Amino acid sequence: IVEGTGYLSDGYKNVAAAWNITANEANNTFSWSSSTSAEKKVKPPRAVPEPGTLGLLGLALAGLGVKLRRKLAA
Repeated sequence: IVEGTGYLSDGYKNVAAAWNITANEANNTFSWSSSTSAEKKVKPPRAVPEPGTLGLLGLALAGLGVKLRRKLAA
């Protein structure tokens, strides 16, 4: 009888595997069983700017452009 447990690395966190091999030469039998479990940690999504924020940024840049144009014209 051969038994064992081990840990695998396949891009997952906390991956565990267990196996059980039984071989009986007298009866010419062989059995195999295994089980695995994995836990994948998902990253939270990045923050996306709101459309209103982008609008305010555009207005600010336009205002700075108008102010610069008036300053250069004077």
